[in-house]
Amino acid sequence: MGECTKTARTTRWPIAVCLEERPIAECRPTRLISLEQPAPSSTEKEFWSTGLTEIPSFASNPWDFYEPFLTLSSGRRLVLCNDRTAVRELRDFNTALPNKSPYSSIRHKNFVNVYETYLFEGEASAIVEYVGFSLDDLLQKSICFSEPEIAYIISQVLAGIRFIWSRKLDHVCISTRSILLSMNGEVKLDHTKDCTSTGMDSLRVLMLEMMRETVETLNSKEGGWSAEAISFVEAISCASPFELSDHVFIARCLSSAKILTPLCILSRLDMSKVKLDKEFQ
Repeated sequence: MGECTKTARTTRWPIAVCLEERPIAECRPTRLISLEQPAPSSTEKEFWSTGLTEIPSFASNPWDFYEPFLTLSSGRRLVLCNDRTAVRELRDFNTALPNKSPYSSIRHKNFVNVYETYLFEGEASAIVEYVGFSLDDLLQKSICFSEPEIAYIISQVLAGIRFIWSRKLDHVCISTRSILLSMNGEVKLDHTKDCTSTGMDSLRVLMLEMMRETVETLNSKEGGWSAEAISFVEAISCASPFELSDHVFIARCLSSAKILTPLCILSRLDMSKVKLDKEFQ
């Protein structure tokens, strides 16, 4: 597995189509921040100006206000609004909308926006922000993540987790299916999905999946990951989101979404098939 694993770490394209070598870890001295000792904090001055927002709910047919646009191969339905200048996603709820009225949604830059909800003829649906593709979509295509990309994605997930912790909100799903990337490199948590993976341990599972490792293979150090990356995975089970955000693996990553530009370009080149659709079945 060692040779195959190294190939997966150093290539951008799927393992079967190794077109370009991309070394992952940087060749420079490593420095680990002890989570038990004080260190300059990147979170202590954070001020959250967002929170739970009441979402308008209507007892009417959403198709009276939105125009069908695309149906993705995954079944996701995109609609046009604002005089055909904006794209949204029309999503069905598996269950009825929450009993509490009005419905509240998290408003934060790292969470998918929910704009409106509808209840029509016993079916509940919502108009939500169309972000793009999920981490699961990329993993299904065998696209491999570089270490800087993983660090940036995890840093944005941690920003979302810190927010809900600071506001004492309900935990949200953390999985490859609920972490979405936009074409501009934005990282957002989809809190509208039903999921049981809400604890900090799910963050470790998420990172291992992006690394395409298990705890056993990671400890074997055959994947070429840096000491900082391995230390971060080990720290997840015993550190808070605030402490993890100050870990050197996160602290040294680029703070700009531009780090995900190559990943976004690849996703465009290998997009899921879509079909123009004027009537959703």
